[in-house]
Amino acid sequence: MTKIRLNTLLDFLNHGYMVQIFCTACGHKLEVQPMRLIRRCQRSGQPMHIHKLQRHLRCSRCREKRAEIYPGGYVISE
Repeated sequence: MTKIRLNTLLDFLNHGYMVQIFCTACGHKLEVQPMRLIRRCQRSGQPMHIHKLQRHLRCSRCREKRAEIYPGGYVISE
């Protein structure tokens, strides 16, 4: 069995995973279509590499920048 590496938003998109964003400060969770984040990164110039992107994301609830990104459910076509 091979392990899937999800290092960029394009990896999430290509493997059919939603992007789950978890705030370690307050516990808020959000599941987002990868294409939605890709478009946002392209518009704002933010990185699409997961480890770099995590440092840029701000929680909509507590406003802290302490996001962790995980694979969520499978992508439902837009």
